[in-house]
Amino acid sequence: MKSFLRKKRAGGFTLIELMIVVAIVAILALLAIFGVSKFLATSKTAEATNTIGQVNKLSMQAYEREMATPQLQTAGGPGGSNIHAFCGTSNAVPANAADVKNKKYTPNPGGDYLALVAGTNDNVTGWRCLKHEMGEPQYYRYQYTKGAAPTMGSPAGLPGGASWLAEAEGDLDGDGTLSRFVTGGGLSAQNTPVPFTQIVQENPEE
Repeated sequence: MKSFLRKKRAGGFTLIELMIVVAIVAILALLAIFGVSKFLATSKTAEATNTIGQVNKLSMQAYEREMATPQLQTAGGPGGSNIHAFCGTSNAVPANAADVKNKKYTPNPGGDYLALVAGTNDNVTGWRCLKHEMGEPQYYRYQYTKGAAPTMGSPAGLPGGASWLAEAEGDLDGDGTLSRFVTGGGLSAQNTPVPFTQIVQENPEE
């Protein structure tokens, strides 16, 4: 009898064994899909953190440069003075969050970031002042803000007393919930720019 059962079993897997194998394969497939999705999301959010980190550095470099303040010069009087100042607030690129909703936005070369607009994007204001431009398609919308109040919304945990902020927001999955990334910095007692030690994030994988 035992010999008969062994021969019968040697002929193939039972239904239960096949079901177990299928279940294991399905679980492994789900884990693989989740892992790939996680990797892709992380690679996309790296764009946001790297970009605002670069904007942060450019803001400090701009402050270290001396900016000329034009003044009407009278005969025999002093001319304009040179001061240290942060660049004025930039426009957002792209202008609308819908332009990065589950898609990339391609900046207009020489237009979105570096178009000369007096009082908005010039030698003392915005992206031209920062000397920042992105030439590749971007997953996120970017903003540079002079001051402590974020333009795109304030995520929890953002330090107070900022002199400048670098912001990013996006909607990778297109569900209408925005992800936000903010960093920046302030002035020390010696009037030198000091960056925040972290990037504050809200819904980073959205």
